[in-house]
Amino acid sequence: MTSVPGKPRKSRVRYLCNQCGSDDVTIDAWAVWNTETQAWELGGTLDYTHCETCDEECRIEEVAQ
Repeated sequence: MTSVPGKPRKSRVRYLCNQCGSDDVTIDAWAVWNTETQAWELGGTLDYTHCETCDEECRIEEVAQ
């Protein structure tokens, strides 16, 4: 993975499972409670990624659209 999901970017990308090519992928993350906005905000992402299609741990590949 070359960038962190959720960060603003100039061009559009898709994140794909390196095993089956599906874009139905997830990444573990942690959230921080913001008392000012009264909302959970993304604090950061972790290394574990999972493909919902093949139901396996995977490596996410970034593909430009």
